[in-house]
Amino acid sequence: MKMGGVLPPSSAASILVQIRFWSAREELLIDPRDTHVLRYHDKSEIKAIIDDPETKDKMAFASDRGHNLLLDNKRPHKLRQTFRDLELVLSEQKIVYSGWNTASLFHLMMHTGLMVHIHLGKLGDVDKISFDKAFVGKLHENVTDVVFGKGFFVVTYLDSRLTLVQFARKRDQSDFVSFQHLDPKINHIECLGPLGRRLQRHLILSTNEQYLLVWWSSSEQEVFPWAPHLNEEDRANIMLFDMKKPLDPKLMGCIRTRSDPLDLRFFNLDPSSNQSSCVIHFLGQETTRKNEIHLENTFLHPVEGDRLLKRRNPQRISMASNVNCQAFIGNLVLLGCTDGTLLVFDCIHHKLDCQTKCSFIPSLIEIHPDKAICMVSSDKGMLQCFDIALNPIRLNVYQEDEAGSNVIDLSQHFRAQMSLVGMKFCPKLEQAINHSQRPCSMALMAQNYLMLQFFGGPLVLVNICGGVLNSGALGPFQIVAQYLKHQQYHQILLFLNQLDWLDAGQTILTCINTTFTKLLRVPFSREIETLLEMCLGLFYSPNKPIPVEVMDEYAEQIHDLTRKFFHHMLRHNQLAKSFQLAVDINDYDLFMDLYHSASKLNLKDIAEAAFVKSTFAKTTSAKRISTNEFQVNQIGNPSGEDPVQDGQVTFASLPKLSIDLNQEKDIKVIHFGEV
Repeated sequence: MKMGGVLPPSSAASILVQIRFWSAREELLIDPRDTHVLRYHDKSEIKAIIDDPETKDKMAFASDRGHNLLLDNKRPHKLRQTFRDLELVLSEQKIVYSGWNTASLFHLMMHTGLMVHIHLGKLGDVDKISFDKAFVGKLHENVTDVVFGKGFFVVTYLDSRLTLVQFARKRDQSDFVSFQHLDPKINHIECLGPLGRRLQRHLILSTNEQYLLVWWSSSEQEVFPWAPHLNEEDRANIMLFDMKKPLDPKLMGCIRTRSDPLDLRFFNLDPSSNQSSCVIHFLGQETTRKNEIHLENTFLHPVEGDRLLKRRNPQRISMASNVNCQAFIGNLVLLGCTDGTLLVFDCIHHKLDCQTKCSFIPSLIEIHPDKAICMVSSDKGMLQCFDIALNPIRLNVYQEDEAGSNVIDLSQHFRAQMSLVGMKFCPKLEQAINHSQRPCSMALMAQNYLMLQFFGGPLVLVNICGGVLNSGALGPFQIVAQYLKHQQYHQILLFLNQLDWLDAGQTILTCINTTFTKLLRVPFSREIETLLEMCLGLFYSPNKPIPVEVMDEYAEQIHDLTRKFFHHMLRHNQLAKSFQLAVDINDYDLFMDLYHSASKLNLKDIAEAAFVKSTFAKTTSAKRISTNEFQVNQIGNPSGEDPVQDGQVTFASLPKLSIDLNQEKDIKVIHFGEV
């Protein structure tokens, strides 16, 4: 049954995930029929596995796919013993750092200074676990955060101090054993800040590793004890250091914020510039005495000769509830609120773009390396997937279940209530970016690995199956393809509307072309007409302003699509819309096509108007060609303007579409207008 020319989608877009608990605990509640939810087994369980046919079939299925779920104690790795040691360490010590060093090496640092190196196989199985005691006893107590660079790392504590560790030797990524072999040099320094205060300090290292941020929470109403000389440095809660000498950082500036910081990052306000930027994007929130919640969005930068950081373009917006978690993606910030609301905030234009309701109260947000989707989790272990326009994407754990589910609840696999404290995607490493690598390399497969950390253990690896045809990628092309498969055209338009033409112009153009071609093949209706207009409106009436040079780059391709739209409307006898399009495009041949079609249908008024317009368009085109030839022949081109080619669409002649969406993301009004 058709609805307005578009078949109702039988199911929504979904992605297949596989869940692996890095644990051999028998108390984990995993159904033997869940072939994509795995855990490790001790060899002592072999008899029980053989007696249970469902578990036996599941183990055989996993083994045929290349997974090794039986822990042995063979030398040199002794995987069974090291697994037990890992679970003991996770239950007794707190994780202060976790991160992917390579696609096959995951690091953990405990609060005691113990480092855990977990080596992964090609399919995400644990190959080896090693414990590194190089820094045990060499760090102070109460570690709060750690940040790693290529040849050094920095540790901060509840107290006002930093520990800087620099390595004299280069790390061997292929066969890493211990930091002790890198000849580390350790230096402890005192850090400025409130004396005697035990604060949860955080560290952020710039991408080029030249700058270091140290920050902690504060509020404008915070009271300080009296002191005869209280400097601004003693009250500051953000400090910027120069890391040219990792063992001796230099303070560049500091500031005390008016609102409580949510998160900070180094930000490049001019992406076209190749120079390293020292601009800090600050995001904070403040609750007034009237219980009004405000989100502060500002940029900080150092000034030479001044110890205080300067604010640039501070802005505040009102919020309905407190922000609980956040994640950065380009110019956008994804915000999770305590009322279960998810928001997309544009930090450049200072506005809220999208809003949706999550199935739970979000506590963590993690962006996929391809920057098209994100994973949102609750503190109890519930997972939900969205694209960057906050369209929900179903998660399918069972390959036989095509529909999937909006939420994956990992808490159902635990007997006791667990708390999820960390979630981290494997970043897109250099091996994955290098196209000379073979499609199924480890780096390409690992970019879909999502590591979950529960308080007290265990570690859980969620593998998003991106497919082999696209080398496992989950970027805009793959998301749009999924939406097209399930005829979710509105979701495509909302998704593409969030992309930036300056950064992803070719990607947007390709997706528009694919969607436009698909819609042309769908039986014509008013809804299809509206969707085609909205496709063109992504360029003619974008959500964010498009620079003129970017518009000039893609104007010709969009102009070709607009002509296709004209002929599509003409074939379905929509002459009024066709005439309007012809006027906006102002091409001679379009008016003549309209003239002949109207004449066949005996619509004399439209035919006569089209003929008059065609004559005017032909005259205008001839004058433009003559003027351009004269300007080109002029020596030095005194006008200073580029000649306009015949038939080329300039910015002033492009039709402009306006799109109005209501809160439910449905189309309300779409119409052409003049620029």
